[in-house]
Amino acid sequence: MKIFLLILPIVFLSCLSFAQNCARVVSGNTVANADGSYTTTVVYNSDGNKHVYVDFYCNGVLIPGKSFCEAFSCGANCTTTKSYTFTCSGTPLVKFTPYTGNCGGGTQCGPVQIGIPVPGPLPVDLSSFLAGRMGSAVSLSWKTEIEMHAINFEVQRSYDNESFKTIATVASAVNGTSTKSYSYVDNSNTSNSLSFYRLKIVKQSEVSYSDIKTVKGLAGKADFVIFPNPSVGNARITISDLTEPARIQLLDNSGRLVKSIMLNNTNSFELTGLQKGSYMVRIIGSTSGNSEIRKLTVIN
Repeated sequence: MKIFLLILPIVFLSCLSFAQNCARVVSGNTVANADGSYTTTVVYNSDGNKHVYVDFYCNGVLIPGKSFCEAFSCGANCTTTKSYTFTCSGTPLVKFTPYTGNCGGGTQCGPVQIGIPVPGPLPVDLSSFLAGRMGSAVSLSWKTEIEMHAINFEVQRSYDNESFKTIATVASAVNGTSTKSYSYVDNSNTSNSLSFYRLKIVKQSEVSYSDIKTVKGLAGKADFVIFPNPSVGNARITISDLTEPARIQLLDNSGRLVKSIMLNNTNSFELTGLQKGSYMVRIIGSTSGNSEIRKLTVIN
């Protein structure tokens, strides 16, 4: 059994300290097993009831159904060792995200990632990618959680879902594991038919691609309005010429999904109790995949 050294940042961010009341990963290593699986062993240090969310990646892709919340119930300044075994046919990576409260709640501290030292780039974790028409333009936005050795993102467009052309290049942010948000507005898409978008993620020695997003053409019938906008916390969304069930998605300014509603037998919906801030409202046709985006501002 061959043991690889761990990959850990040399200097932990200050938010991993006990001052932020989080558990912390103090050491770890990844073992390549004879059957092709990997085992990652980590040593946690905690000062009470703490939670750490654990994500497993293979070749930069999150392994479905493998993520979970690790909870600790121990005394002050206790040390706990845990081992996790998972299957990966390529480059493995485990990401640990501590929280001051329950997983996904309280303050996030970290994250920390442990993998194996292999040549070439570490993964780019693309956590979201949205595209939708805004009048005569198309708005695109995406968000990453991990960026290692990424150079840039090429925005690519196609009108037949086969031949994609790069229409813009957006530089990657500095390498790291913090959340980063990007956006681009395509003002040149005046097609009356469907168009298709994807991201080409260019790294130091390889490229990868995002999922393909479909956007309706200018001749598309379905349209929607938000009233009032700006709002003081309540707003009604009304879709005109709706010919198929549609999903309404409300996203905050960082791209986080706040609410998702499916419209089947109605063409309007009331958003209530919204907090002050900027939002994006996205309508997606369940059959055609057509999507359109509007901005919503709440000033209460």
